[in-house]
Order: sequence, then C-alpha cells, then structure tokens
Amino acid sequence: MIDFYMSDVQSPVCERVAIMLEECELKYEEHIIPVGKQANKPAAFMKFNPRGTVPTLVDRSDPRRPLAITQAGAILLYLAEKTGQFLPTDLRRRAQTYQWLMHVLTDSQPISMAAFLCERAVPDKVSSAVAFFESTFVKTCEAFEDALARSTYLGGDEPSIADFALYPTAFYRRPLIERAAYLHRIIRWMETMAKRAAVQRVFQDSVAREARLSSVVLK
Repeated sequence: MIDFYMSDVQSPVCERVAIMLEECELKYEEHIIPVGKQANKPAAFMKFNPRGTVPTLVDRSDPRRPLAITQAGAILLYLAEKTGQFLPTDLRRRAQTYQWLMHVLTDSQPISMAAFLCERAVPDKVSSAVAFFESTFVKTCEAFEDALARSTYLGGDEPSIADFALYPTAFYRRPLIERAAYLHRIIRWMETMAKRAAVQRVFQDSVAREARLSSVVLK
C-alpha cells in the first residue's frame, strides 16, 4: 500500500504525483494535509516528514521498512523505477526525459510560482514584477514548444514523467500560453494530455476536493 499526502488546495506539485499514481494504476490512499503558516498538521505525518511538506509518499510495500519520499521529482523517478513505466529504456530518450523533467522542476514551475506569489500572496502587488515573471514563464515554454516539434511528447512518442510533471503547471498557466499566440504545439499537447483518463480523474478529484474543503471550517 502507498500513502500519498497532498495539499488541501489545488497544487501542480501534488497533482503531477497524483497523475503518475493513476497512470501506473497503483493502489494508494490519499491523505489531505492543510498548508499555510497556521496549518495544524497531523503528528503522524510530521513524524516521518519533520518539514511537513507535500507531496509526500510513503511506500509500505515492506511493512518493516516503510519508505518515505518527499519532492515531486524524486517521487516521479521512484515510481517510474518501481513500476518500469513512463521512463524510456533507451539511454538517449531517457536522458531527454530527464532534461525536460528538470526543465519543469528548476525553470518553469519556480517561475510560475513566483508569478503566483506576486499576483496573489505578496502584500503589495507590483504589476511590473507580475509582468516580468509571466513573460519569463512564457520564455521557458519556448523550449517545450521546440521539443514538441520533434515528437508527440516531451521524451519521445510515448508519454513520460516529464509530461506528467509539466501538465499541471501548463494547465494553470494556459491563459498565458494562449496569449503568447505562437505556442501552438504546447496547446495541442495539452489537449492530448487532457484526454487521458488518469489526468481527467486527477483534475476532477482536485476540483471536487477543493470545493468540499472550502465549505468546511478546519479545526
């Protein structure tokens, strides 16, 4: 059994792990962890993850030695190696998949988060900062656009962990991508990804979860 600890709000870093779990058809139990400075996180969760970050995965396949993993990228790689899925066996393709995975994790997602913080979280919204981060995010997408000119998916002709990593970020930033007017291949790739049953389940569950939790006062 796998325990999957995720955020109580819609979060691309958690959703990319959820997509991988669904795509691999693994049995897992979902645990919702409140986020934010005032969040009261379960003691059992903090015991194996003192930092209290999500996503966190605990693989209890060996009950005597449960394995706790944090960081979405590390979890994706672990699940790919555990199941032998969504990571090319060919060295060249695998290297390309690693490249696009890291491009999402180190470039696109951090810039998207910076834009989000400037838009909604900082006390004084600075329009120039928002514009800077949004334009920088679009620039990071140009590399994906080039990659998708050569293959259906980022790592080749089959979907991989790189695609599962990028999709949630692209989903929330679709208005920016569409506004750019020249990222046609990413739009086509997003439409292809959106048709996958696992992706649909994750995003339907995410919307329903946030709606449900928003009507509950957490104590």
